Amino acid sequence: DCLWFSQMAPRFYRPIIGTIMRPQPNLVAATAFYLIYVCAIMFFAVAPGLAEASVSKAMLNGAIFGFVAYATFDLSNHAIMRAWSTKLTIVDMAWGTLATSLTAGGLATQSVNILFKYASLPRGSARPSRVSSRRFRHEPS
Repeated sequence: DCLWFSQMAPRFYRPIIGTIMRPQPNLVAATAFYLIYVCAIMFFAVAPGLAEASVSKAMLNGAIFGFVAYATFDLSNHAIMRAWSTKLTIVDMAWGTLATSLTAGGLATQSVNILFKYASLPRGSARPSRVSSRRFRHEPS
């Protein structure tokens, strides 16, 4: 997102909504948003994907979540702001869908790698309690 906005803000967003944009982003608000958004991606996309042992499920759920989240923002702005264009709405929603899907896939992949790293420790090794699920221990349930 940072790369997207750093490249696209001057070329795409500023010409359309420049009069209402800050010269520089509010980093406190941006940090709060991304912390909340990543937690939501983990809850709504990654966890269900891991429950089915499927990165593609996490990516699909991420795409759906990203579409809904960005649609909420973009369509609300499109409904109430004169400067907000249809083109901006469509491009931003597409970006949000793609970025959230890829993020969910990356987080799911990293989560699986961490789980398998701890699941493959020798019996009796110290491992975090949340990772020591029977599901990954090749033991009968």
